[in-house]
Amino acid sequence: MYKTISISDLDIKGWAEYYRLSQSFDCVSSIDITKAALEIDSYKKSRYDDLELNKDLNQNEKVIFDNDTAIGWLVYRIDRGGSSFAFNTVHEPVPSDFMNLILKIIYEFICERNENSSNFWTYDAAKIDAMKSISAPVFEEMMISRISRNDMDKAFYNQIIKQTDISGYELRFYNNVPEELLDKYVQLRNEISEDMANLKPVKHLNKKWSKNDFTRSAEIDKLQGATMNMHMLLDEAGEIAAFCSLYTDEDKPEIIRQSGGLTAVARDHRGKGFASYLKAKMYLKLLEENRDFKFVETDTMPWNTYMYRINERFGFKPFEYGFDFKLTKEFLKNYLN
Repeated sequence: MYKTISISDLDIKGWAEYYRLSQSFDCVSSIDITKAALEIDSYKKSRYDDLELNKDLNQNEKVIFDNDTAIGWLVYRIDRGGSSFAFNTVHEPVPSDFMNLILKIIYEFICERNENSSNFWTYDAAKIDAMKSISAPVFEEMMISRISRNDMDKAFYNQIIKQTDISGYELRFYNNVPEELLDKYVQLRNEISEDMANLKPVKHLNKKWSKNDFTRSAEIDKLQGATMNMHMLLDEAGEIAAFCSLYTDEDKPEIIRQSGGLTAVARDHRGKGFASYLKAKMYLKLLEENRDFKFVETDTMPWNTYMYRINERFGFKPFEYGFDFKLTKEFLKNYLN
């Protein structure tokens, strides 16, 4: 019989189980007993910090137990895109009664918060199978493309840089957007979000970014050991003409991800090759300064025609496929009944 416990209600034994569960997902085969107490306290602090950063999103985090053994977790919240959730379990395939428990909690949450639906996206085969087994509606198909370090072509990047005229523009590099540019950055992100929403085959416009959204996101990145790397072009008036951002992660140094990052050009500065230029500058910097990575990954979809073609030109190839499922209140009600 499963039971769920919010992390705020976990006792010492519960936290030890949750920590053990997290280690099993990270494929750690054994735990050093002499370090376990300190590591559990550190893990507990990280989970509370994440909950605090997302408190205005009504974020909830629960651990799922089978008797006294932690066998999964569930996180759900409401962000700019509406309600969403994520889960994991040690079981493959995902048991139907485990799935029922997850969906019951999500249904109660969106009813309580007066939301019409909740989204769940994943690239994990077992979770995709679990969602398809209940005929969960697909909101959008997703794809990860990648290029290996060995296939990255310095000569090609240098040629792009040489051929692109950036006279009248200033190139800068940041690990975070400085305060004096934050308003302009948020404005451009919202502009890009509108343009991308118009390109998507499934029409859905998220709520606009705010400075608080970006600040929270940067704090969460720091908490999770993610570092942003950004090249930015500014015009003579100090406006952001274009930027290219990607992330390195402490726990996965072999992967550089542009998922979560973005390459974008402001409307008034398009058609000048700035997207390719900034990507070329970024990749040269990675090759010169980062010895750990083996792949660069991006989640650009084919409907984003211009950027997808740029990625193809740079040598990216499809690597992994996933789905974004949209579970409406009506669907959940009918399924649970």
